Amino acid sequence: MIPPKAKQQITQLTAHGITREDEYYWLRDLDDDVDVRRHLEAENTYTKQVLAHTQLLQAQLYQEMRSRICEETQTVPAQWGRFVYYQQYIEGKEYPIHCRRLFHDEQAPVEVFLDENELAEGHRYFDLAAFDISPDHRWLAYVVDTEGDERYQLRFIDLDQKVPVDVVIDAVDVTLAWLNDNQTLAYVELDDNNRPVGVKTHTLGLPACDDPWLYREKSEGQYFVSVDKTQDEKYLMIDSGGAVSGECYWLDANEINSKPQRLYPREAGHEYYLDHHDGYFYLQSNRHHANFGVYRVPVADPNAVWECVIEPSDQRLITGFICFKRFLAISYMENGLPGISLLVDYQIERPLAFQQAAYTCAIGENHAYDTLTLRYVYASFTTPTSIYEYDLVTGEHRLLKQEPVPHFDASQYQVARLMAASDDGTLIPVSVLHHQQTAIDGQAPLLLYGYGAYGVSIKPDFHRNVLSLVDRGFIFAIAHVRGGSTMGRHWYEQGKFEYKQNSFLDFNACARYLTAQGYGDRHGITALGGSAGGLLVTAAANLAPNLYRAVVAEVPFVDVLTTMLDEDLPLTKLEYEEWGNPQTLAAYQWIAAYSPYDNIPNGHYPDLLLTAGLSDPRVTYWEPAKFALRARDRLDSNVTVLLHTQMEAGHSGASGRFSYLYEEAMQYAFILSRYPERETIQTRASMVSEF
Repeated sequence: MIPPKAKQQITQLTAHGITREDEYYWLRDLDDDVDVRRHLEAENTYTKQVLAHTQLLQAQLYQEMRSRICEETQTVPAQWGRFVYYQQYIEGKEYPIHCRRLFHDEQAPVEVFLDENELAEGHRYFDLAAFDISPDHRWLAYVVDTEGDERYQLRFIDLDQKVPVDVVIDAVDVTLAWLNDNQTLAYVELDDNNRPVGVKTHTLGLPACDDPWLYREKSEGQYFVSVDKTQDEKYLMIDSGGAVSGECYWLDANEINSKPQRLYPREAGHEYYLDHHDGYFYLQSNRHHANFGVYRVPVADPNAVWECVIEPSDQRLITGFICFKRFLAISYMENGLPGISLLVDYQIERPLAFQQAAYTCAIGENHAYDTLTLRYVYASFTTPTSIYEYDLVTGEHRLLKQEPVPHFDASQYQVARLMAASDDGTLIPVSVLHHQQTAIDGQAPLLLYGYGAYGVSIKPDFHRNVLSLVDRGFIFAIAHVRGGSTMGRHWYEQGKFEYKQNSFLDFNACARYLTAQGYGDRHGITALGGSAGGLLVTAAANLAPNLYRAVVAEVPFVDVLTTMLDEDLPLTKLEYEEWGNPQTLAAYQWIAAYSPYDNIPNGHYPDLLLTAGLSDPRVTYWEPAKFALRARDRLDSNVTVLLHTQMEAGHSGASGRFSYLYEEAMQYAFILSRYPERETIQTRASMVSEF
């Protein structure tokens, strides 16, 4: 089989007197050059041909992964005003059905107010990204995307009459907030470049074309706008945030004609987030410490000196907070693991205790302000997603529901938490999962996952699909590299800008350490990462191609330098504070030193599978497409390079709880095909009667 060839048209890209030549720059001209779509389709055909011998394996993998989904289930009902709301999933259906019933009457009839399966009919892609209910619970506002381009439509339903409202507003983002008149919704409008640029209000019964601006950002792409409501529903909050700085505006949700007031002016490097309780604005802020503290200031005098409520700490990074009537809840990272703590009566801190060596937890769905319970989510490599409720009065942790996972037995798996020394001696946390029957003797294949950007902490939660590899003798590990915030804000700062190389060195160091400790065969490592994680794994492979047998890069951000020089792309200006602005020579040089597309080596390389989404607004399809072509030009002819583009989807791939499994099965089949001895091993789950 011969891989697709594409024409080479040299485009010269010059900055700072430095000229680069890009022979595949033309691939971005989807609308004007018919060869673009033809080439992507040819790549899909080639990938299918190369993996044709795995068709039965892909079918088995799909069935295995689907068999771990309990098709008939529902979420835990959550109180929201006088109702409880929840979602039902029906056997064979891709999308949830949204239901509610009266809170104080468990025998009250169930009302189905939105069936996503009906809305999705006729669409190859469907994403209901968010919805909000008016304070009187009569009106539903929701946003949907049927293209995968994250350019949403806003729609309304009259829940009393059970009929849609005859209004559709195009080009909106996902955050919504009702004002307390039960008629007016604040929503965020997107500009022509898909940037959330400001907040408008729509009043039911008035023409949408006359919707007024409530707030409009003037930075032209450096700050993105969102809208929300305080937990007590007294104030509307508008956040205009960049990568590492922002400012918040507030207005009384009861005063329909009030104008937004800025709480604190924007300062470089200062991030703060807002909530309200009992006449005070509470702020999570890094103004005084990189790891954030919590402060308060009177609503009546917002210019007053801030009062510290929770002191910042070198050891603890505060990642979020919510104000309730009788307590304040914070989420945080400490010692590389997440945590939740309550400030009871806004005075006494009470951390929640978790026992496992590696886990994830997060504050869950909590609509009520006046409550003595906190709902949170807990999971680990061996614990399916679990919804708990913590009772402030009794101190009891009540398990409300653990996600049912058929054919899963937690006792069959082991978890380890390791520390690998990077090139500069920094110890990098690694979370590891393997089957009890897999010996730690340096013989097993190793699948190493990483992300390492934006301060995102990849947590060791429940990975149901990877069990299909773990049950075949793979060891699965997450490298918590710098660029995330696993060990605090400094962990993020040490993995960005001129220090970005640390992320790649950390990942390679984790690979070497794991195999040295017997967690995998040093000749059998596969690297996996998506989006900025796709940048991580390809850059790591560029530095050490002999370290890996295969690389899977999902919608990978691989053409960093060219993208960051293109200010017309949606995210470029916003991300100057993440990658640097290459309009400056220093940033240009450090990005050029690692940008994967610009640093593909000649000769040997691990086998490579790249994925893309044709409608992807975050990582454009042409980045992985260009990488695949240039890789074939430079690498040894025996290196397999595959590209698969979702032609009807965007950054997140296929929608629906089953459809995406086809691509997941294809990726796992590619990985297993690199280990022929593993392809024929039936997973232990496959012994059940479904197969």
